[in-house]
Amino acid sequence: MRGRCYSVPARKVRPRQLVEIRATKSQISLHSATAAVGDDSLLAVHARAVGRGVRVVDESH
Repeated sequence: MRGRCYSVPARKVRPRQLVEIRATKSQISLHSATAAVGDDSLLAVHARAVGRGVRVVDESH
């Protein structure tokens, strides 16, 4: 594992779904890149991981 991995709820994604990553210095938000106009595209929000190979998992996912 080279980069960072962030969890998303399994019920909100399907195989081969494109996910858009929006990042700030402190936060990562994951959005469905295929959401219809007007639909909520937000899949998950996490604090930004520091370091390579880090896994960030929300246990509620």
